[in-house]
Amino acid sequence: AKFDLNTIDFPRAGTFRIGYGNSADYDLSVKQAVSSGLVKYSFDVRNNGTDYANNLVLDRGNVGIGQAIPTTLLEIKGADVVTSGSQGAQLYIQDTADYNAAQVCGLQFRQIWHSDGSITSTSGIHGARESTASGQFGGALHFQTRVHGGDLADKMIITSAGNVGIGDLNSSWKLAVSGESTGTSAGTAHFINTHSTVVAGDEVVRIQFSGNNDCTGGHFINFYDSGGDIGRINCASASTVAYATSSDYRLKENEVALEDG
Repeated sequence: AKFDLNTIDFPRAGTFRIGYGNSADYDLSVKQAVSSGLVKYSFDVRNNGTDYANNLVLDRGNVGIGQAIPTTLLEIKGADVVTSGSQGAQLYIQDTADYNAAQVCGLQFRQIWHSDGSITSTSGIHGARESTASGQFGGALHFQTRVHGGDLADKMIITSAGNVGIGDLNSSWKLAVSGESTGTSAGTAHFINTHSTVVAGDEVVRIQFSGNNDCTGGHFINFYDSGGDIGRINCASASTVAYATSSDYRLKENEVALEDG
């Protein structure tokens, strides 16, 4: 190997080059550029005659990979690498644990939380296999938060089947929301239409069967308590719904007093 030194009279722009033998087709160049008194270093590679510029850029504390002018602490730019069907990525995160052990590949978000400068993780996202059995690679995505005085804990999981559980960490439903609430001003779920003025046709929630245009017999909503099924809202015909529940004065019209009874 050899070293080609164009200039090292810093802070003037210069290049530090490591070449491979006498070939010009393979080398690593470290370039320095100065602009308005600020210095940037870029690491460029030539491999088999093809130039790969800005493999690594150090610019005023920012790091760029494939990005000539990084504007954040770390910026990655490049074509995605397809590894699963048509899905690809620019960054891989892999746990070193063996196949039969729990593997966590993720990110945690940390902040200073005390006047003494203490730092801790307050939330995180990680991907994990759902089984440690050999040959199984179904994966789930875990979203974690942390209450004061507690540890990071899963709060939402998207399973390998695409089921979403919020508070339900093993959801068999497309969407499951589970949590404790009490009082009349809070609930397990809250849907709001923020349109400033309600007009005819505005919706808050739409529930729809999409298989055909006659869902007769289908259940739009089922009501349960700990004892089981207590009622439902059914599709009664192609254009009507019905309340399948016990007799209730509130569901009747044209009430009249009974005579002789």
